[in-house]
Amino acid sequence: MTENISKLLEDWYARPSGQLAFQKINEVAGKSLEHIFGYYLIQLGLARNMPLYHQSTIPTRVLLSNRSGELIKLIASFEELPIDSDSTDAVIGHHFLEFSKQPHKTLREIHRVLTPQGHLILIGFNPYSLFGLGQLGLKLSGVRLWKSWSPISGARLKDWLHLLGFEIVSYDTICHIPEFSSGKIRNLLIKLDNIARESKLPAGGLFVIHAIKSVAGASAIVRKKARHKTLPGIRAPAPSVGAIVPSERYCPRKLN
Repeated sequence: MTENISKLLEDWYARPSGQLAFQKINEVAGKSLEHIFGYYLIQLGLARNMPLYHQSTIPTRVLLSNRSGELIKLIASFEELPIDSDSTDAVIGHHFLEFSKQPHKTLREIHRVLTPQGHLILIGFNPYSLFGLGQLGLKLSGVRLWKSWSPISGARLKDWLHLLGFEIVSYDTICHIPEFSSGKIRNLLIKLDNIARESKLPAGGLFVIHAIKSVAGASAIVRKKARHKTLPGIRAPAPSVGAIVPSERYCPRKLN
């Protein structure tokens, strides 16, 4: 995965339609985050300057990417996270599975680092939508960003999560109607899109999945003991341009 993918994805979100999409992702993800508690939250993603955790009450929030960026606190491979097992209360995954060559391995790593009953929020592009069909056309045309896109439907991703032992809490889609105008027509399209979202239609251009790591026999006492053994935190050097964190796993501590 090259740095160009991160830049191209950030450029896409810088467009008016991308900004609106990010706003709606924030709204949906924020509703879940308001009810998630704990000590440590990690966001994994390619869009390096777009945190989605502002509505979270979790005190330590780390933006992790495989490339350096202004807000990045930890640089590492998504397939081999330098984080201790059962140590993280919540993980947000923003557009990295669908650009990964090993999405299954990445999901297993997320499962490993989450505490029992830890929360996972995944955001991705929905191939089964008007937006997705358009992007598939761009992929076939060789457009740089979408050429590297390996679409994963929400239904397939839910199956993968179930196999790993996750329990699906919610599945939402947003951006049902692509914006292709301005003024009054654009406002009408936004209203129609909001109606489609409230009606829970499954054909939105992006999906947001909220899942919980379900572990048989897990209890609050077990979680408390596990946290005291693994915290305080992630021992990682301050990221520098081109720096990659070694693959060894560290015990977490609070980052400044």
